[in-house]
Amino acid sequence: MRTHRLLSAIAGIALALFPAPPRPAAAAAAPPRPLFLWRVTGAKGTVFLLGSIHAATADFYPLPRPIEKDFRKSSVLVEEIDLNRQDPAALRRLMLARGLYPPGDSLDHHISAETKRALQRYLQRSGQSPALFARMKPWLAAILISGSTIAAGGISGKYGIDAHFAQEAAALHKPIEALEGARFQLDLLSHLPERLQEAMLLSSLRAVQSATREVETLLAAWRAGDARRIARMIAHEERRYPLLKPLYDELLPDRNRAMAKRIAAYLDTPKTYFVVVGVGHLIGDRGIVALLRADHDKVERIDAR
Repeated sequence: MRTHRLLSAIAGIALALFPAPPRPAAAAAAPPRPLFLWRVTGAKGTVFLLGSIHAATADFYPLPRPIEKDFRKSSVLVEEIDLNRQDPAALRRLMLARGLYPPGDSLDHHISAETKRALQRYLQRSGQSPALFARMKPWLAAILISGSTIAAGGISGKYGIDAHFAQEAAALHKPIEALEGARFQLDLLSHLPERLQEAMLLSSLRAVQSATREVETLLAAWRAGDARRIARMIAHEERRYPLLKPLYDELLPDRNRAMAKRIAAYLDTPKTYFVVVGVGHLIGDRGIVALLRADHDKVERIDAR
């Protein structure tokens, strides 16, 4: 990030000292940059479908104008969960109820020697207390480790696209609906088999050194509208951690079908909905966009103008 700003400053000085040569008359205009924003037109209603990044940096904003414009003209915001209706204290209690072993049991009793060693190395490097994770189930430990790792790079959920539009909707008194609930997502993770939970934890521990860089790569791909790059990142994760394939199948394709069904129902109402879901749910042959196209809805990707 620092290197990028330095190069931008050097480029600005160069342009001031050496005026650009005249542009050739035949030069073609740069093609418009695609956004992770689609317009879906149904029999009665319209849905604007935006791919979200759940955690970002403060300098990720402002978002491109077409996105904000389409949000403003929509009558309802729909997100994966309604962030404005979540009681943080109640959500924390629910997470601990789902994510902690009962007294007398511990994480060490449920993970392999390899995962124990990886966790010990992480605790030594990060300076965190082993007691913090002692009774955590692997899925909860994985989430906290991933979150604390990217937070160290200035990346936060409070800058996520979901949070951004939840705040805007509240300020505009725009109704908010949810495709899923926080309880549903917690149940999904807490009911995973232990072998998948441990695979989640081990993959989070192995990715500590590269997590911030990977999120920055994701943010850059989102800005560029590069769906192929994001699809490659997802495919790389699946190849890197083959034990997690059942998890990806549950977190992406199965939920995509349920979300697409809900979104299709919005098209039968005379309203305009602005739907914000994780960008990974939208792309690929099994993504929400492909599922909606298969149902012969009119689906158009919107460019930055």
